[in-house]
Amino acid sequence: MRVLLVCHEYGTPNFQHKLQLLDAYPDIEMGLVVPRRWSSILHNGKYQVLPGATYRVFPVRTHHGYDIWSFFYNPIDLLAAVLKFRPHILHVEQEPWSLPLFQTSLLRAVMPWQKLVFFTWENIYKYYPRPYRWFERFNFAVSNAAIAGNTEAVDVMQRKGYARPITVLPQNGVDTDRFHPEAIKDEERSALRAELGLDGFVVGFFGRLEKGKGLQTLFRALAAWDVPWTLLMVGAGPLSAELPNYAKYLGIDDRIRWVSRVPPEELPGYYRALDAFALPSETHKGWKEQFGRVLAEAMACGVPVVGSSSGAIPEVIGDAGLVFPERDHAALTAAFEALRSDPARRSALGQAGHERSAALYSKQTIAERTYEIYQSLRK
Repeated sequence: MRVLLVCHEYGTPNFQHKLQLLDAYPDIEMGLVVPRRWSSILHNGKYQVLPGATYRVFPVRTHHGYDIWSFFYNPIDLLAAVLKFRPHILHVEQEPWSLPLFQTSLLRAVMPWQKLVFFTWENIYKYYPRPYRWFERFNFAVSNAAIAGNTEAVDVMQRKGYARPITVLPQNGVDTDRFHPEAIKDEERSALRAELGLDGFVVGFFGRLEKGKGLQTLFRALAAWDVPWTLLMVGAGPLSAELPNYAKYLGIDDRIRWVSRVPPEELPGYYRALDAFALPSETHKGWKEQFGRVLAEAMACGVPVVGSSSGAIPEVIGDAGLVFPERDHAALTAAFEALRSDPARRSALGQAGHERSAALYSKQTIAERTYEIYQSLRK
């Protein structure tokens, strides 16, 4: 069985572990279509291939820049990749309204022996303008199955009339060989905390510093917490200049440690330096949290997590962490205090999070469940 995965995000090796795991199945041959060049937060420049990759890669020219609303693959290049690889299944990880999925749906329509499955994160019902709603209707009609990154995305598609099988499954898994409770030794953890100036109860936030992440709520919660604490902020974004000023206004700037970027190989150690991880995302018009990969990584490392009620966060955490009503800084303060004052509960939640992440969000689990989808399409 030959499967051709099409997605603009896979130009970096960090995203390609799923293909390598799938290609290891004896009855599957994987191929990958990626842009020759792409520019985004996660990847900027020419495509790269995972060292030791066994799957075939087809770099394709793209047009209309790097905007997901307007870019499309060169039709001749895309057709050539499909004809060379001759896939039985086209797996397109693009939203159902997207032009790249529409392009692939057209190919599937004229090659009906192929099966088509697509992926969506979209967890807010939106009525798209023409021609995107036309693309969406055609893609729904031509596809054989869908994968949704969260359960709300299933509801959105079903409200729009999608009646084919839908599997709830994140796009990519966590590398639990790297992210685990023994990522660094105790003495290394102590040394890292000392190097970063972390003392008291250490809370961490890793991710984009932007409006939807609820960072002002996080700062207000900590400002009201009358115990020794330190906040480790890892990331950069549109609020990089504004947030330090807000922290100073609240009088907590001396208790926050700022790190704009951590090398990927060191990130598990930074998680392990924490006593708790927070993702206080807030729903805004047109957006709410779709997964929260950092939660799955922190949980894999055995770090207890606290997340807001925005979007998919409660679904990701389950009963392996604490959830508070979004924008409620007092409830967030109480959640931190519940973890700080009860070490046994903190340890139990850390262990539960590790087990949940390994069972549901590891890269091996994602590959296994994707393989099952492929098998169901071949029946």
